[in-house]
Amino acid sequence: KGADKMSKLRCYERNYGREKLLQLVRIGREERKLEATGTEGISVKEIRLRDVLKEHYDASKKYIDGLHASIPGETVKKTFSIRNHLRLL
Repeated sequence: KGADKMSKLRCYERNYGREKLLQLVRIGREERKLEATGTEGISVKEIRLRDVLKEHYDASKKYIDGLHASIPGETVKKTFSIRNHLRLL
């Protein structure tokens, strides 16, 4: 399999020249880089820090509301405040 590829490359070099062979290698490398990232066709979305924090807060709020049933409110608020403060540092 590898010898077959090498013979094809030798034939390509003889037919088209060394410059075309180098160009073929460059194109192959660029295509492999694109395939490796898996990002072709994905649009870039700008996300603000404020939106990320809001989403995180909304998810935490559900968790806190679930704890209110079993732990007194002040304890939960204090615990959440301390944890939230430590994460932001």
